[in-house]
Formats: sequence, structure tokens, C-alpha cells
Amino acid sequence: MYAFKKALAAAYESSSNPDELNMAINLYKELQKQKPSDATNFLGLARCYRNMGRYAEAMKQYDLLRQRLPEKSTAWWRVQVERLQLAMKMFGDNPDGLKNILLQIRVLHHNYQDPKMGGFWQLFNAIENEARKRLQNTNKNKKETSSNIQYKEKSYVEVYRETHPCICGNCGIY
Repeated sequence: MYAFKKALAAAYESSSNPDELNMAINLYKELQKQKPSDATNFLGLARCYRNMGRYAEAMKQYDLLRQRLPEKSTAWWRVQVERLQLAMKMFGDNPDGLKNILLQIRVLHHNYQDPKMGGFWQLFNAIENEARKRLQNTNKNKKETSSNIQYKEKSYVEVYRETHPCICGNCGIY
């Protein structure tokens, strides 16, 4: 019966129908209770939550998986990728979130010294490139829309000179 329920939950997992996704969630929760050591149930539950737009609940499942899986295993790397993909959805154009994603990728590179990143290096590179692109666009938009940011980037003397012209208007002495 376990195998049947697991297959049924997996079939509903990628559905866009909320009723089917809820059915998969309930099945995965039941399966987790029956076999708490089976990581695929946590992964399936995370994917269901992600597909329903319940990102915080999905992230919780991915974090549980990261702790349960053996480091550097294929499944562990897969969870890292899916977790970062979810973070990209969650943070959108939030500069702090994007910087955090880039930092997490850098930490994975540094700590695990695996240039292929478990065989998922192309996916990590795609996430990294997209995060950098969004961050650049966010920074560009901020500079275009807010003159206050431009003033913060200039020295106080430069701001003062721009906002307080000299007395005669010609000499530049303030």
C-alpha cells in the first residue's frame, strides 16, 4: 500500500490543480509518518507546496531535507538547486534576497570544492546569472528613480555644491 500511495502522490505532485496538489500533500504527510527516513516524501511535499505557491512551507521542507540527506550526495545537491530556485521565486527583485542567494552559491562552491557541484553546475550557474541580472536591474532602477540615492553616493561637499550655488554665480567659491 505504501508504494501505491507514493506513486499516487508523485502523480499529483506536478499538477496545477489545487485539489490534486492538496491530495498529494495529504498523501506525502501520511507517508512521512509511515517512513520518516524516506527523503523522497519530504521532497515531494516541498514540490507540492512550491507548486501551490506556499513558498515558506516549501522552504521548510527543503531545509529539513538538507539536514537529513548525506552531504554531497546527488539528492543533497538536487535539494540545494531546488531550494535556490525557490528562493529566486520568493525574493524576486529584493536586493538583499538576491545577494543572499549569490552568497549561498559562493559558500557551496567554497565549502564543498566540487567544480561540478554534484553534476548540477549548469543549474547553479543559471541561478547565479539570473540573480546577478536581477540585482543589476534593481540597482539600475533605483539609480534612475531616486535622486536621493545619487546624493548618498556623492560626498557631502559635492551635494552641498550642487544644492548651494556660489554667491556671485561665477567663481565657485562657497
